[in-house]
Amino acid sequence: MEHRKGICIVAYKKEKNKILYLILKRKLRWIGYELCKGGKKPNETDLQAIKRELKEETKLKAIRIMKLNKRLEFAYPKKYIPIWNKKGFDANCYAIEVKGKIKLSKEHSSYKWLSYSEAKDVLTYNNTKRILENANKILNHKI
Repeated sequence: MEHRKGICIVAYKKEKNKILYLILKRKLRWIGYELCKGGKKPNETDLQAIKRELKEETKLKAIRIMKLNKRLEFAYPKKYIPIWNKKGFDANCYAIEVKGKIKLSKEHSSYKWLSYSEAKDVLTYNNTKRILENANKILNHKI
């Protein structure tokens, strides 16, 4: 059994020469803080999946998209394997500047725009903290 292919989005906006990161509070299947992410549909490109996931989960639009040199990989708990018929999740990661007004999907109960240090402290899993760290290093060299 293989991993479900997907995308992971480090969504950010610039405010007063600072970068703020979007952190979502998950409520579907588990509770905790995460980055925007989702599975790819058959024959869907990463770009198509990014636009769809942003719209589905937040209603935000991508302004600037940059691929990161990190991947989000994890195994599903046994009880979730039958949902996707996959043993885990494997995603390409992107830093994406976004615009628009947030409207959350049923997957999340709330959101926060946070500085890097605040976002890193609140994220639930270390693998997403490492992806955020990678994005932050790159973005701070490009500003």
